[in-house]
Formats: sequence, structure tokens, C-alpha cells
Amino acid sequence: MCAGLSFVISLTNFVRHSIAQSITTFRQPYAVLVDANGHIEDYTVSTNQSPRAFTNVLQAFRELGVARSLLKILFAVTAFTTDLESWYEVGTCTIDALDLQKHASLLMYRLLDWYQNNDHERTDELSPMDSVNQSVCLATLIFLVNATEPNAAAFGPRLSKAVIKLRQSLERAPSLQWSKAPSILFWVLTMGALGTSSLKKGHRRPRSEPELVFFEQYIKSVFAGNCLDQPISVEQILDGMRTCLWIPSIFDERVKSLWMYLELYESWPLESEDANCSEGEQTVEEEYALGKSTTLRFFTMDTSVSGRPSLSR
Repeated sequence: MCAGLSFVISLTNFVRHSIAQSITTFRQPYAVLVDANGHIEDYTVSTNQSPRAFTNVLQAFRELGVARSLLKILFAVTAFTTDLESWYEVGTCTIDALDLQKHASLLMYRLLDWYQNNDHERTDELSPMDSVNQSVCLATLIFLVNATEPNAAAFGPRLSKAVIKLRQSLERAPSLQWSKAPSILFWVLTMGALGTSSLKKGHRRPRSEPELVFFEQYIKSVFAGNCLDQPISVEQILDGMRTCLWIPSIFDERVKSLWMYLELYESWPLESEDANCSEGEQTVEEEYALGKSTTLRFFTMDTSVSGRPSLSR
């Protein structure tokens, strides 16, 4: 490996570790890539994707009334997701794999930075729409971690702070605030539940996990409200999720397992191996969680788990 490429990979890993630490601790990263003017590179400038390719995904966020500053980040995340989906499907996209790694970290940083700049210690300073914006921001962060680590078996320890903050923001946002975009609410709740549970098979279901109980009850209430007229199939719900930020090859099977795990709808087939889904995450030191976040890259030459193309060091 040439010295130049080795340096770029080392720098990318350094930034990844820094951002991973921030996600685990919700503290400022010790290192982040900025340009000569101190600005974070915008992914929409790097990609060759036409905005028309993904503007439909942003429509529901616009209808919800998401803050313009957050919507700008969501635009970049949507462009990145489009390229990442192409990478997983065919092994190529409009930019190279190292740049995808770099921008994954930069987008996570932008979300963390936005959240910290729009967080208030006193809850009475937050309007209901502020809480909706925070919920969308945190759910997008959880989405990116899942999307960029498709081979990871568990996220709970690394995402525990994000999940707790998401629950708190959802508790402050009345359901009426989501009425213009119910699919976004269901997507946010699904991301929260995914961040809470690893969905590893062979363990008993945790009944006392407070965050999981919260998301389970909220998801069931939303689902029940949408099924008053006629039953909804799994595929119909997935169709709704695909109008949000989504990568089918990563999330379809995960959320099917999740919804069966939560016993979302009694008529859905529930195999015995899925009925005894994940045990709650055990307490894990932040250092271990951080190491997992840094080493479980979404670009490794080992395709034995997912069969997806990747890049090794």
C-alpha cells in the first residue's frame, strides 16, 4: 500500500473513532475534518446524484415542518443513502469507498452538532416542534449507524444515549405534531426500537427494558390507529418506510424481525425462532462499545455475513 493511501486510511479511521466516541458519549469529538474556512464538507457537493433522484424522500419531512437547518442535513443524508444503497447493491457508486467512510462520519457529526446546538437543558424552553425536530435528528443518527454497519450484531451500548434522548424528545412531542407525516413518526419509532434491541436470536425477550417498552407501546398505538379500517400487511408497512430514509437490503429483514419480536400484529406469521428474540443489552463499558463502532466498518473484504462488497485496509 502506498504511503499516501495509508495516510488517508489512517486519517479516516482517526475521524471515525472520534465521531464514534461522540455518539457513545454525546460529547464533542476530539477530531473532525474541516476545510480551510473551518467548514464541514457537504456531501451533496461530492456526489453526482441528481437531487430529483431523492427529493420524494424529503417531501414528508417538509410536510412535517422540519427546521430548515435540519432539512439541509437530511438532504445530504438522503443523497448519501442513495449512493450507499448503490454500493451495497452493485459495489460501485458516484464516489469511492474511502470517501463514503469519511462522509458517513461527517454526516453523523453534523447531526450531533445540530442536536447539541438545538438542545436545551430546561424542557420549558422547547416548543413541541422543537421536540419533533430533535426526534427526527436522533432517529437519523441511529439510522446512519445501522446503515453503515450492516454486519454488526448489536448497537445498544453505543446508541444507549441516543435512544434515551430520543425517548425524552418523543415524550415532549404531542402526537398531534406528527399528524401531517405519520409515516415519519412510525419510522422514528422504528429507528428507536432498533437502537434499543440487538435482535440476536436465542434469548428471551426483555420485559423490563424501559426504552424498549416505551417504543413498543408507542409503535403499537400508532399501528393500531392506522389499522382501524382494515388490516395492514408487512409489505404495506415496508412500502411506507421506503418513502423515508431506507435501504431495503439492510433494513427490511431487520424491521420484520423487530415487528414480529414486538408482536405487532397477531395475524403475522411468527416462527418459533423469532418468538424468542433478543435479550436486552447487557451493560457494556463505553470503551468496548466505542471499539466495536470503530472496527465494524461497512467496508471489509469479508462478505461471509452479508455478501456485500467492501474495502479492506
